[in-house]
Amino acid sequence: MARDPPRGRRFALLGLWALWTRAWLTDPWQPGWGVCLALCCAMFLFFVGRAQTPWLGVQHAAWWAVACRADIAAFAAMAAPTAWWAPLWVFLGVFRATRRANALCDGGALWRGAPLVLLLHPRHGQAAYAADVLGVAVVVALRHREPPPHVGTMHEYHRQHDLFVAVDALSCWVLGCAGAPLSTRAALLAGTLLVGGALHLAHPRQDIGEWELANRRAKPHMPVTFRGVNDA
Repeated sequence: MARDPPRGRRFALLGLWALWTRAWLTDPWQPGWGVCLALCCAMFLFFVGRAQTPWLGVQHAAWWAVACRADIAAFAAMAAPTAWWAPLWVFLGVFRATRRANALCDGGALWRGAPLVLLLHPRHGQAAYAADVLGVAVVVALRHREPPPHVGTMHEYHRQHDLFVAVDALSCWVLGCAGAPLSTRAALLAGTLLVGGALHLAHPRQDIGEWELANRRAKPHMPVTFRGVNDA
């Protein structure tokens, strides 16, 4: 069976750049170790979910469900107070509490509405909060978008793939920028666009072989559109 090209997997990791940078970036809103560790935990689980590798003997479809739980927990953590490493404890608590709610987390109502939690904790003035409101509104709307049931052309396939990746990168950017000043948001957005442009130049669109298998993806909300292509 055909192997998926590196473009899909590399682009699936695009959003993690903003989270990694935000975890270690120092700006007027010093997030502290609680936010840093919570984002690092989320990034690791996001990476495992996007890797399509059976880590620890568990199939990649199950790891994507874990990544969705990490997404929900990360948004809750970013809305928590920063004292006493509270974001880390909130992340761990929410992540554990959702372990039996896969139907709600894996593309379900909790995953779709998770960004709304950021609106519970206004920080750093009206401009930053207004940016949070706008970002959350866009992400929630895009997460409720239903993808087309079938893709008929290669051009449409790549267009849908790029849209999945853009929505995921935007979600990571909104998550990482919660409460941050506008200068930090602009820097992370510019960096994400530069990394995305570099990936596109390094891995341009191409014939992917067994591309029609993507029409039968079990996880239509994930940024990796090659699920199942490498299965034996």
